[in-house]
Amino acid sequence: PSCVPGTLADPRYADSVIGASRPAAAGTLADRLKIRLSLPLNIGLPLAVILFAVIFGLWDGITHYRAEFAAIEHETTERMARELMSLQESVEYLYSTDALAQVDRELDARVSRDDIEDGLLTDDTDRVIASPRQDLKGLSLPDALDRLLGDSARTRVIAALPAAKQERRGWTTFLSDGNLAVAILPISLGADRTGILYEQRDVSLIKQGALADIRNQTLMRAGSLMAFSLLLVGFLRIY
Repeated sequence: PSCVPGTLADPRYADSVIGASRPAAAGTLADRLKIRLSLPLNIGLPLAVILFAVIFGLWDGITHYRAEFAAIEHETTERMARELMSLQESVEYLYSTDALAQVDRELDARVSRDDIEDGLLTDDTDRVIASPRQDLKGLSLPDALDRLLGDSARTRVIAALPAAKQERRGWTTFLSDGNLAVAILPISLGADRTGILYEQRDVSLIKQGALADIRNQTLMRAGSLMAFSLLLVGFLRIY
């Protein structure tokens, strides 16, 4: 077909339009917009060590925290079981000789220790007959526990009583976010009569001490790694 000069059909005009619309040489714009995220070795490597120290410190602290608290609760359970079973024989003998005042003194001697808060003995009707606390004597066990523990915690202990009496075995649990250990142990009162020996122990101080040790150990490990990262910075700057 014929081409009219000066119109779009003119090959010269078409070449100029096409040429004007062509992109710049490949890679030119990309090179101008390229962002370099890499860091110098003497900065990036120490930062990586510090990041590792923080992550490792958190993981190490949480792991040791759980393991240490589980060990404390296990040891406390074993200890309470041993001590209550040792006390059981003495209390049963004193009850058989009608020496309840001596039972009070036995319980009071234990409560005077730092970690034992309260203890009591009930008869077969679940009435408190011996305790270092005079305000608990004569109360039913649920009412006494209500003063010692509060309603929700008392419910858990009361629910465990029938099985403990029937199976003649002790029972231990942890209340107040694991800071209070409570234990019950059936006591033979003669002629198929069974009372309950109750004790509660505060383990918050033991756990706080363990937590402080874990915190110090974690900080020492993390501090060692951070000190190493600073030494690494100095070494890399020299070389």
